[in-house]
Amino acid sequence: INSEIKEEIQKKLPTWHISSLAEIAGITAIKECSDFEKMLLLIKEERKFLTSKLRKIGFEVIDSEANFILFKTSFPIKQKLIEKKILVRDCSDYYEMEENMYRISVKKHKENVKLIESIKEIVCQQNQS
Repeated sequence: INSEIKEEIQKKLPTWHISSLAEIAGITAIKECSDFEKMLLLIKEERKFLTSKLRKIGFEVIDSEANFILFKTSFPIKQKLIEKKILVRDCSDYYEMEENMYRISVKKHKENVKLIESIKEIVCQQNQS
């Protein structure tokens, strides 16, 4: 761009190139950085909790650093969990995934406990069949 045109454009631009809302959002994000670190720690702890409990139940769990866990069961559990108002992602339709592969999100401890207890009930019912 011609330097004269560039100078004229710059003269007409506001001093601050962000909106006041963007500025407020940026300041808030910086202030909440410690909350973000706490959230990451919570996810790490709860992922460890879920992984441990799922393995104790006898499921194969794929190690992860994400906020979700991929695991394999020996029988279908999706519909039974839906009946308990718990959603899981059936991953058996993913490329090269096996039947009865599921993905769950790491949630707050109370919700994770509910998930594990529900899965234990389903496994118990399955074993009685």
